[in-house]
Amino acid sequence: WDCNRGYFRQGTECRLVQIPQNASLNYLGNGWDCNRGYFRQGNECRVVQIPRNASLNYLGNGWDCNRGYFRQGNECREVQVPANARLNYLGNGWDCNPGFRRVGTLCQLR
Repeated sequence: WDCNRGYFRQGTECRLVQIPQNASLNYLGNGWDCNRGYFRQGNECRVVQIPRNASLNYLGNGWDCNRGYFRQGNECREVQVPANARLNYLGNGWDCNPGFRRVGTLCQLR
């Protein structure tokens, strides 16, 4: 047997799911997930604190730095792109242009 939606199995009983503020019933209906913009901490949903130059992440439970920035601790720092380089695919660092190689923090001719 299975418990109805909104209840979870505990031994031989079905117990009501206690949904905290800023949460909703999960996909299976036997628990809860925090709403977008919140993350789970114990039995609560806490708001995601988004620093400057960042956005809510894909899952909505954290944050990622915007393109052109990289994460350092709880903030986003600008990527310093040297001459003869470009932002990398992810946008959180840099790669040398074709014909150049990385030497420390510079791009030099091969």
